[in-house]
Amino acid sequence: MVISGLWHGLFPIHARADLAPARALFAERRYAEAQELFERHALREPSAAAAHHYLGKLARHRQDLPAALTHLARARELAPTDPAILFDYGSTACLQADTLGLSLRAATLARTGRAAMEEAVTLAPANLDYRQALLEFYSQAPGLVGGGITNAYAQAAAIRELDSRRGTFAQANLLIRDRRYDEALLLLRELRAATPDDYLVLYHLGRTLALARQAPAEALAALTRCLELPVPENAPAHSRAHWHLGIINRQENDIPAARAAFRAALAIEPHNQQIATELARLHPDPVSP
Repeated sequence: MVISGLWHGLFPIHARADLAPARALFAERRYAEAQELFERHALREPSAAAAHHYLGKLARHRQDLPAALTHLARARELAPTDPAILFDYGSTACLQADTLGLSLRAATLARTGRAAMEEAVTLAPANLDYRQALLEFYSQAPGLVGGGITNAYAQAAAIRELDSRRGTFAQANLLIRDRRYDEALLLLRELRAATPDDYLVLYHLGRTLALARQAPAEALAALTRCLELPVPENAPAHSRAHWHLGIINRQENDIPAARAAFRAALAIEPHNQQIATELARLHPDPVSP
């Protein structure tokens, strides 16, 4: 190609580029600048797996999944035993499959993506993020493409062996999904006993009790304590704790408390139609004389 020849002329192949500046730009979320540097490197050294890997990540960030898959497939060809490349290729293939509906292409991509993620877990068995993503695939995908709840529970057990807290959450979430609330509550109460002021434990305990319609006083206490604690990174916001407080109070027919909880949730998420709808469904405020 003409452009390829131009880049080779400007940057000789023997002068291997340092990817550190491009990686730094990516880490700083200066994506357009990072894109330019990675493109230069890929043109200069077509065999550079890392450049194609990052170009795939950048394309995925801008939601161009076909371009992401093209770059990640090339990176995989160049570095077939790199678990990070395999995982990103596999997870991106599964994302693309989700956009294709019920089709042969979607099924093929999902199987290919699952196999790549499984290989990444085999190569990096201690990587909990890889295992969690594979767990989610197994729990959500149909059996036709390799999904299956038994495999999901196996991944949760493996995560628990490596990280007791994270694995317990993984197992509890699967049990909640299967409406096996008593088993999930047993796990969450064990965690609460060990870490009584853990925001996530308190939140999930209260949420699960609300779903199970059990022990309302315990659920209210757990969620109220959540509101007294700072929200950890990537955890459900205080609005979700208020939401579940509203659900529980409505179940207990404490309409004023439910109304107050839903209003507090809506104050944090003013555009959340689900909260607004639940608030509107409550009995109207009593008219003052």
